[in-house]
Amino acid sequence: MLLILDEAQTGLGRTGMMYAFERDGIAPDILTLGVELVKDEKSKAPADALAGAITSACRERGLHTNIVQLPGMGGIFRIAPPLTITDDELHAGVDILEASLKAALDATAR
Repeated sequence: MLLILDEAQTGLGRTGMMYAFERDGIAPDILTLGVELVKDEKSKAPADALAGAITSACRERGLHTNIVQLPGMGGIFRIAPPLTITDDELHAGVDILEASLKAALDATAR
């Protein structure tokens, strides 16, 4: 099984250790510190409009997202699900996120 952890919320000493997973004695296969939204991969130009559109689309569908929109950062998407969540709630959240991403990408492509 592949273990991917996003420590944008909990890493870099925020829990008293460099990374929160260290407390539990595990090691991820892949570690991320947020996903940056950019206009294109080559220039890394910030995709502020896309980040705002994703945030709005998620909120309209009932899902709170944390996309940091600071000047020059291009929208850092941070994954922070609740500490307690059912499988059904997790799947519903992923479905909302997928629909929101599609709607925002379709809207910016026009």
